Amino acid sequence: MMCIAVDGNYMVGDTKWHPDTSSLDYKAAKFCVYPDPLNADNGALRVIPGSHREPLHSELDRDPQSVFGLPPNELPAYVFASQPGDVIVFNVGLWHASCGGDHRRQGVLVYYEEPDTPEATEKIQEQMRSNHAMFARKGRKMYGDHWRSIDDPRNQRWLRCLDSLGALETPEEGKREVS
Repeated sequence: MMCIAVDGNYMVGDTKWHPDTSSLDYKAAKFCVYPDPLNADNGALRVIPGSHREPLHSELDRDPQSVFGLPPNELPAYVFASQPGDVIVFNVGLWHASCGGDHRRQGVLVYYEEPDTPEATEKIQEQMRSNHAMFARKGRKMYGDHWRSIDDPRNQRWLRCLDSLGALETPEEGKREVS
């Protein structure tokens, strides 16, 4: 596994139902830490069980609310009530959302498997282009100078792996294109 993201977020209000990948052709996990107590009423993470597998994953892609005919906060989901210090880990293909709450802080780590087939490599490269584009829209680089400068063998191995995939640089910067 290679760490592809470490991030901190401050969110207000609902997040729409979504998976964190456009492909189920590789394995990836997201680790979330919420430093505030959360429940169904104030923005706890909700997941639709089994939605990281076909055919449900693709069925939800049309629109989760229309599939079930229910509003976002009433979809058949598991709500992860959490306390500070809890860690929630889930497959990035899992459809998830948050409903309610004035604010919530979130720490995130995301790991992708190191691809071992041409298909998995292509799908990870596609996803990484999308990830870079999301950061570029926010006016930032996905991998800033600090991330690159961490003098730790594990971090440097991740950087080498991302570079070998052509996924270390932001394509919009005119640097190495992902092929």
